[in-house]
Amino acid sequence: MTEGFTADWDDWLIEIKPNPTATCRLFCLPYNGGSITAFDTWPEALPETVAVYGIQLPGGVDRRHEAPLPTIDAVVQALVPPLLPYLDRPFALYGHSLGALVAFELACAMRQTGDRQPLHLFVGAWGTPHLPNPYPHLQHHTDAEIIAQILPLVDVPPTILSHAKTMQVLLPLLKTGAQLHEDYQYAPRDPLDCPISALRGEADQVITTAAIQAWQQHTCKGFQAQVFPGNHLFLHQAQSLLLDYLTQQLTPVTRS
Repeated sequence: MTEGFTADWDDWLIEIKPNPTATCRLFCLPYNGGSITAFDTWPEALPETVAVYGIQLPGGVDRRHEAPLPTIDAVVQALVPPLLPYLDRPFALYGHSLGALVAFELACAMRQTGDRQPLHLFVGAWGTPHLPNPYPHLQHHTDAEIIAQILPLVDVPPTILSHAKTMQVLLPLLKTGAQLHEDYQYAPRDPLDCPISALRGEADQVITTAAIQAWQQHTCKGFQAQVFPGNHLFLHQAQSLLLDYLTQQLTPVTRS
């Protein structure tokens, strides 16, 4: 992790780099099996008006010794109270893969707290929530099948898949995270009153351009579908392009 984190490891929210003068907060949720370290370099590339925070879920990589919450609804209900004190400034949400689904539900929950909707919702590498989950359910497969057939779909590197000790640690975490989206049931609600950007990697084997285009029905404000070089984990492979895009979208709404 980078130096300068301002919260204990077990907290929900970690400020990646202290930025007390920022006029906007960007809350980031990593993919299943991923860490908020994915966002370590983001503060240097985004406008100085933006403070970057990583959100850590119980039972995930960053809080793997804690009991996981059973559903996305439970995650959101538990997350809203610690997040509320940080909503004294305008904010945006970025979620990648499973993190995108949580970010969407979090944005919907924020609407119930009053006038606290995000400036912008960025959802990466995940299809629209009202359509069926396109991934095989891990609970229906053996560990060997998950490693050989399913994890390659989300472009887990072969070097990790072939490392027995790493997989021994990673598989239980992945199953815990996968349970959240496997049990998820979309509840129809009014569109969000904020722009949505739906993003995918051009080589993603599961999430199609049509799947991200369908996010449009969840906003009554602006919508963009954007494709980046790379696969399911394009936030690593096309990081500079992604951060340029986020800067382009956030700069007009974060100026003092």
